[in-house]
Amino acid sequence: MTDLPMIDAQRLWDAHMALAEVGRIPGDGVCRLAASVEDKAGRDLFARWCREAGLVVRVDRIGNMFARRAGKDESLPPVLIGSHLDSQPTGGRFDGAFGVLAGLEIVRTLDAAGIATTAPIELVNWTNEEGCRFQPSSLGAEVAAGHIALADGLAAKDENGIRLGDALEAIGYLGTADVALKARAYLEGHIEQGPILEEKGEAIGIVGGSMGVNAYSVILIGREDHTGTTPVQRRKDALFGAARCIAEVRALALDFEPNGRATVARILAEPNARSVVASKVTFTVDCRHQGEDELNVMTGRLREIIERISHECGLSFTMEPYWVVPPRSFDATCVAALRSAAAALNLTSRPMVSGAGHDAIPIAAVVPTAMVFVPSRDGVSHHVSEYTTPEQLAAGCNVLFRAALELAVIADPVAADDAATR
Repeated sequence: MTDLPMIDAQRLWDAHMALAEVGRIPGDGVCRLAASVEDKAGRDLFARWCREAGLVVRVDRIGNMFARRAGKDESLPPVLIGSHLDSQPTGGRFDGAFGVLAGLEIVRTLDAAGIATTAPIELVNWTNEEGCRFQPSSLGAEVAAGHIALADGLAAKDENGIRLGDALEAIGYLGTADVALKARAYLEGHIEQGPILEEKGEAIGIVGGSMGVNAYSVILIGREDHTGTTPVQRRKDALFGAARCIAEVRALALDFEPNGRATVARILAEPNARSVVASKVTFTVDCRHQGEDELNVMTGRLREIIERISHECGLSFTMEPYWVVPPRSFDATCVAALRSAAAALNLTSRPMVSGAGHDAIPIAAVVPTAMVFVPSRDGVSHHVSEYTTPEQLAAGCNVLFRAALELAVIADPVAADDAATR
């Protein structure tokens, strides 16, 4: 595949900038919460671009969008390329969007060059990857992979009690297509969301798998007391207990570096009054590791920490899982296709394991899957200042382009007039 064209870097960048106007917020960020009016506008724009490229668009019953470019042999399952268009409340312009728009640019490049593939190629925009409005994360991909029942996915509620199914219907994206995933392979491009590629001066991350996640909601129960009249040693202070737990969770994380993570990211104290000792504190802890045995050790130590501190502070506690994902290895053939594509393009690359959740992770359980990372400036993501250069996006897209063609099997070039009627 030495004579393949390169993707159009300017066209790819322009698509990112046009999409970034949808749900734009100050600081060059975006807010496109899943199944919101902003999400609808982003989906509408993507669907229009796909139809203009001659793709057949369908939406399944959990809102996942697919856009199909026919192959020479329509009996073959397609090669999927995609990611997500929803964002965090103060998200950046490239998280998720890169994977979707890279797929679109690949199709545009194929058409411009008059290249047909044996297997079809389908672009995909998964529903609710971020998980900030509806839980869990990657909900559309989880349903597609068969890990969550369709009815349960549609019944997920946001903090205002709105069901995902009702929200999708309201924006016109509660589709009718069956949630049936049959694919030859799935490739996902994504910004790294970390500092490693930039620090090492590498152009491409070849992602061979993902960390497992054991995430918990912890509740500490103490007793309300007056902050001015109750001696410290007589208090059952849930917030003090939580503070101790948080400090030890950080120490736990450091014990398992560089391949493990442990984080408290959300906390709520009650009654949250200035003169009242907190009687209840709820916080989240997520433990991550690329090794299943190490992850189990981490979570065992986490429980010991919660039990010990609760006892020492006179508290009771509950510790319930809300997100459990085993470590996942990606498909060796897909990984090799990405690695050889990077080498053919003379791009430096390094093997990586994803510490973040991605749609590729549940999909990898049912479809051969791999991912490409491109650098994130200063490792920043989920923030309005998130940035990846046009050249870095183009490099990642070119790697995906070559790998997708290898997996879809290049057929004879089609005539320009045939390509125009596709």
